[in-house]
Amino acid sequence: MKPSVKTARLYFLAVILAFSGPAIAIELTKDNPKTLIGTRPSDYSVSGIRLGITHEQAWRILEKSNSLIGVKDDANPSRIYVYSKNKDGSKGNSALYLIWEPEVAKMQSITVFQGYSGELSPNFRRLLTFEAVDNNSEFKRKFVGYANRSNITLDIPSINLKFTTYFYDDIGLEITHQHSSDEDRVVFAITQLKP
Repeated sequence: MKPSVKTARLYFLAVILAFSGPAIAIELTKDNPKTLIGTRPSDYSVSGIRLGITHEQAWRILEKSNSLIGVKDDANPSRIYVYSKNKDGSKGNSALYLIWEPEVAKMQSITVFQGYSGELSPNFRRLLTFEAVDNNSEFKRKFVGYANRSNITLDIPSINLKFTTYFYDDIGLEITHQHSSDEDRVVFAITQLKP
């Protein structure tokens, strides 16, 4: 019995899709995976923004967004601050920081700030809590595992300011505990894997 042309086409399409990898990223505002262990930074998307896109692509995404506003970083013109958009269209809380290295066309890193936590799905929201930097946390062990290393990435004792960053090299995640005399908070970044 010969397969019909329609069946053959469907089979061919299924084979192409199977070998093309995931078509859609894990969207941090919608998807709520149980773990990130085994994923890669190219698997993630934040409000449609992914690593590896160009400035032009990022600006197009932001221009179409009803909830985000992009502002060029004057100190580092290759970077974009992203804010939530208030109902009146004005700039709201800090949401994201999009980083391209100088002379590099593709985005290298996306930092997610506390001000965007309300837009994230529950497990990604938890990455902005102290649970994400506590080695005794069951959530941390199951969701991201243990860090490959940690470094003090900023230390200014005179003003009681200290940042400690935990690096998850295999999944391209950096979680930073930011301590200051005013407050403690946690932010995270999705970064390109180092070769």
